[in-house]
Amino acid sequence: MEAVNTIGILARVDLEMLVAELPERMKEWRRTIHDRVVRQIASSGSPERGRLLMGLFDSFDPVIRPLALDENWHER
Repeated sequence: MEAVNTIGILARVDLEMLVAELPERMKEWRRTIHDRVVRQIASSGSPERGRLLMGLFDSFDPVIRPLALDENWHER
């Protein structure tokens, strides 16, 4: 849970680390955590948040994927 709380900050300062690390870690996390990941990234203010959400898309629980798409669409 502590890791999820830092995702928003990391999306602004170390995007490449998130892209490399999150897919593997997300395999261990429940759907509710996937939801928090999407919301943390979406609210981060990172100019690359849409790219990050789409890069992680296949790692998200299928129920959470529409949220990631919606957040990406709202960014535009």
